[in-house]
Amino acid sequence: MKFGLMFANAGPFAYPDMLTHLATTAERVGVESIWTVEHVVIPVGYKSAYPYDPSGKIQAPEQLPLPDPLVWLSYAAAVTKTIRLATGILILPQRHPLYVAKELATLDVLSNGR
Repeated sequence: MKFGLMFANAGPFAYPDMLTHLATTAERVGVESIWTVEHVVIPVGYKSAYPYDPSGKIQAPEQLPLPDPLVWLSYAAAVTKTIRLATGILILPQRHPLYVAKELATLDVLSNGR
C-alpha cells in the first residue's frame, strides 16, 4: 500500500521551514507522494454554497495560507530526492494551458521525473 499526503501546501506548510520539514520527513519515513491544492483566493464571507461539504462552506480557516501549487512543488523537489510530486487540484481554466505545460515540463526536468 502507498500513502500520500494531500493538502500538503496548506496552512503551516506554506512556509519554507515547515515545507522542508514535511517533505523531507515524509520522504524519510516512506511516504510515496505529496499532493497540493489550489485556490487563488477564497473571499472572506462568501455567500455561494460550496458543493463538497454539507455546511456549504469550505472547511478551512478564512485566512488559510495556500501558496501556488507548482511553485510549492518546485521547492519540495529541490529539498527531496525520491518522493513523488502531484497536484490534487489545479484550476486549469484560471491558467493559460501553454504556461502550465511549460511549468510542468520544467518541474518534471528539475525533479528528475517526479
